[in-house]
This record gives sequence, structure tokens and C-alpha cells, in this order.
Amino acid sequence: MRLSPLETRSPATGAQRPITPDLLASIFLVPRAAPYPLADALQDFDAPWTSSYLVAPDVVSHLVAVALTDLALATPGLSVQSLDLSAMPDGRGRDHLAALKLLWERMGDALPEDLHIIRHVLSCSKADALEPLPIIGGPCLFELRAEADLRAHLSALFGSLPEPATFTPANGALGHVQERLLRATSPTTPDSSLLAFGLRDPHEEIAFAAARAQALVNEGNLPQDIGLLVPEDPAYLLSLEPAFTRVGLPLSGLRPEPSSRDHAGEFLTNLLAILRGPAPRMALASLCLSPLMPWAADEGRTFATEYAETSWSVSAREYKGRGAKIFNELRPVTSPAQLIARLGSIAAELVDTVPLRSRINALRPFITGECIDWGSLIRAAAPVALAPDPDKRFVEGVSVFGEATLPWRPVRHLIVAGLAGTNWPRPAAANPFFTESEIGEIEEATALRLPSRRHTLARRLELFRRQLGAAKEGATLTAAARDLEGNALAPTMALSLIARALGAKDAESLLKDPIGRAQSSLPLDSAITFDTCWREENTHTLLPEGAEIVIKDNPFFLRRAVDGAIRPQSPSRLETLLVSPLAWLLGEIGAEDRTWAPESLDVLTLGNLIHGTLEALFPEGTSAPDETAIRTGFSAAFENAIAQTAPGLLENTG
Repeated sequence: MRLSPLETRSPATGAQRPITPDLLASIFLVPRAAPYPLADALQDFDAPWTSSYLVAPDVVSHLVAVALTDLALATPGLSVQSLDLSAMPDGRGRDHLAALKLLWERMGDALPEDLHIIRHVLSCSKADALEPLPIIGGPCLFELRAEADLRAHLSALFGSLPEPATFTPANGALGHVQERLLRATSPTTPDSSLLAFGLRDPHEEIAFAAARAQALVNEGNLPQDIGLLVPEDPAYLLSLEPAFTRVGLPLSGLRPEPSSRDHAGEFLTNLLAILRGPAPRMALASLCLSPLMPWAADEGRTFATEYAETSWSVSAREYKGRGAKIFNELRPVTSPAQLIARLGSIAAELVDTVPLRSRINALRPFITGECIDWGSLIRAAAPVALAPDPDKRFVEGVSVFGEATLPWRPVRHLIVAGLAGTNWPRPAAANPFFTESEIGEIEEATALRLPSRRHTLARRLELFRRQLGAAKEGATLTAAARDLEGNALAPTMALSLIARALGAKDAESLLKDPIGRAQSSLPLDSAITFDTCWREENTHTLLPEGAEIVIKDNPFFLRRAVDGAIRPQSPSRLETLLVSPLAWLLGEIGAEDRTWAPESLDVLTLGNLIHGTLEALFPEGTSAPDETAIRTGFSAAFENAIAQTAPGLLENTG
């Protein structure tokens, strides 16, 4: 696809706007497309992927839809009639391509709505348009066949306009990188126009970026003179607003988090997982923390903590406030009627019932007959990314630029985060239908240019180079040493190319360490990097003298029961004490690793259930019961053991 969208300029008003499918449909009065019959065409269709389709129909259907779209965009006129495979050599590539062509023919040459609009416009004349659409600029190296045909057709009908010269390289090292990042030319000498720093993790990168932006403002720049290019990764995006709010700088172009979360979709997805049974612990905990719940946030955290620990919440069962009825409804259902009734009953207890009721109504077409299609229900209820509020998106603040688009305005200084890991550029996924060699064979035999990994990586690198071109005076680059899980990160390909352009030995040698320098707003290579967020005393780990931890009291007194009694040490705990006193101490004070994993009937739980059942059936100090007594008392003894050891099992089976 093109790096920049096709644009047009009104001859009457001079207004410039991108050419979108909606604009083309309104200008050329394009009729609506017929329904896209892919799901029906895949039924009983014999293809190389048939075996995979029988195992995972939803996944394969999505991949086939993507492959058909790529094929249509590469085909002249977006029509299956122009697809000629006669020159294709026999082999796996021809078989898959022929199957896609046959499937497209079986669908009656149908296209998705946006591609149908483009195909219709390609057959229109100048008289069919309600107003002229002169095209700004010329071809793009990365444009698809359909985009090239549309550009050429509109230019033939309405003419073309010269593209304004918007790129002027900066001075110094930054300008050299902007022009020659992807070319193997002689390196230049690094200078203060392009600085690179190594930080600990993504959170520290964003804190550094906020401090750097504040320092630039203190030097006389306006917030709108500064741009921030960050990966589309929650590790970065969720840290932006708190970090920049802390230094008093507004952000421009950042989607507000509350408006991008689909709380109703999250709630309904967790609720369906619980009603399907057995109830996952984290689904129960997430439900208790939902902002749609009627209880206070502190109460929700208490319920969630207990559910996450044992799948059972004593506090929830003792709760008598508003919404207490919800806990009685969190049990598996067995029929569609019971599911609808349970969903409606829970929705009536929420703070705002409208969002959830509308989502429940959307599920009704999937709840028919006597059986419940849980897979379809969960897919239909899945949360989606909500559109941000356009009235709050743009303010005169630090400009946040997206990873996959060109910057929407030039800036004096650009801060680029995330130059370690899998960013800039992100790895290109392998084509599930064709290998790289087969894509080359197809292009050579049929002139169809299907997207390849090589082409995708080249486009992403060129996009990054043009994103750097938004900076007019200077740029600051940051790279994290580790991710938020502590895993080491390697420099990105883009940072390695920048190091080559600057003559550095490698990417690591290009990175400077700001933490080891003075941190009281002192110049750092002509750049003030820290102001209010960073303090000298926060950069060093405080350890006891001699690296020894002294426990004054008896360490066996650390772990006590609810009544204050000292809990006994099990053989496994005593073994841990012998092997690793530190690991034993962390266990005594409750500081062990608590990484979440799906709950299961592990060996320890099963052993406790058997032990509790046998203790009830064979009480200490009594004679052994006969077989009749054992059979009669087993159910009660087993249920009592479940209640004592794994109460969540009782909750799940309701």
C-alpha cells in the first residue's frame, strides 16, 4: 500500500483532502455492493487448505479473506476475468493460486465494499462524476496495482497537480540520516542534532521523553514544536499521559484511554466464560473490577483478590449491598432460555444497563434452538477498539505520531522511543499461502505483485525514514535494555542503520547512558534531559551494608494463622529452608512469585481432596467402618473436602 494516501484539491475552494472509498462513492454515485458470499463459498469447497478449514474454520476463513483481498488488489481491474495463470509452472504455488481464483469465481467475482467502489470508479467516465478530483502528486514506489490504476485513471479524467515540496533535510547528522538511512554511503560525524540514549525499560523511556520535552520547552520551544513517535504498544501508550501530565505538558493526537476501552464487551466476554463453566478465576476477578459493577472500587478489589486466590470469595457471599444478586447468578447455564434470563438479570443490577443490554440483544441471533454455540457467542461479544472522541483529539501540545502512519505535521524536534525489540520495523509475518520464492514465481509469470516479507520490510523502513523527516532541527532516540518482564532487548534494525550512517561501531556504542550522569538539569551534550521527574537519589539501589539481611526475631514466627498461632512447617518448606534460606524467607513473608496461570486440579489439590475425604471416612481412634457405611458417607465426606480445600469447584458446578 502507498506510504501516503491519494489526495485531491478542490479547484473551487483549494481544500485538500484524501481520496477515500466514501468520497469516491459519493462523487461517482456508486451502487452498493452485493453481499460478500465468502462464508457460503467456502462450504464444501475443495482446496489445498480444506483439512485446516475443517479443524479451524474461523481462522482459515479470515486468512482466505485476506488472501483474496491481496489477490484482488494485485489483479488488473480488480476482476477475476483478468487473472491468467497459463504461464504459471506446476507446483504448490500454482495450486494455491488456482484455488483462490476458483473460489473468487465461485463467489461471482464479488469484492468487499471498498474494493467494489474502486472497481466501479475504474469503469466510469468524466461525465459520471459530480465534481472533478484532480490528483496531487505522482506514483509511489509501494503502491498496490489497484492504487496505481485508480491514480492513473483519476489523473487521466481530471488531471494531476504537482506535489508540494514539504521535505527539507535538517542540518548536521540528523539531515544525513534523513536522506541516507537506507543507502550505504560514507558515514558522517555525530553531533548534537541527533542524540541516542539507552534506558532501562519502556516506562523509563517515556519518563525520559517527558523530561526531555520539558527541557526543550524550557529552552524556548513550544509544546507543538515537539513530536513524539512511539510504538503501538501498551507498554508505551499507557505510560504517556501520566508521564507528560507529571511534567505539565499536554499531548496532541493521543487517544484518551477511557474512550478506547470497550467495558461492555470486556464484561460480557468474562460473563459468558463464567456462565459456560467452569468459571475461570481471572474472569471472576475481572468481573468484580469492572466499572459497570454497582459496588465501590475497594469492595471490588477485595472480591477480585479472593476470587483470584481460590475461585471463591467469602466477602462476596457475605456482601448485602446493591448488586449482591449478581453473585447468585454466576453459575453455569444449560439452555438458551436460561442464558438469556441470567444475562438480563445481571444487566439489571449494573450501574449503566444500556451498553450491556445492547450487546446482549446483538447475541440473540446466535442463541437459537436447544443448544448454545459458545464459540460464536464469545466471538460476537469480544471487545472492540472504540473510536476516540474527535473533539478531544487535537490540542496544541506535544504531537504524538502513530507507528504505521506519516506524521500529521512537521516539528522542530522529534523524540523517537522504542528503538529496541521488535519495533522499527516490526517483523513481517510469513504469507500462510505462498512462500517467498513462490511469490517471486507468481510475479514473474503473471505480473501479480503479491505482498512479500521483503517488500513489507522495505516499506516499513522507508516509512520510518520519512517519519524521521518530520524533525526540522533535532531528534532524540531512546532504546530500552529490557522489556517490562525483564527480558533483554536487542537494538532494532533502524537503530543499526542509524549507527551505520553515523559511523558508529554498532548500535550499542551509539547509545549514551543518562542515568550515570548528573541528574539536576545539567547540560548533557548540549541537551538538558532531566528536570522534575528524575532525582539523583532515585538512581541508586539502596542495599544493606555487607549485603546481609538481619532478622531479629525467630523467623518461624513470621507466618501465623488467623488466630495468631504459629503455622507448622511442612516437609517441603523445611527442604526449601535447607536448599535456599532466602527462598524460604520469601515464602514466609508472602513475597513468592505469584504469576497467574489457568487453574487446574493439580497434584497438591487432588492430594488434599483425597486426604480430607479419607480423614472424614476413617476418623482417628475409631474402628474401620464397613463397606455400606463407606458407600453411604462418601458423598458427604467428598463434598465437605471440596468445601474445605477447593470451594471454587462447588461454585463452578452450582
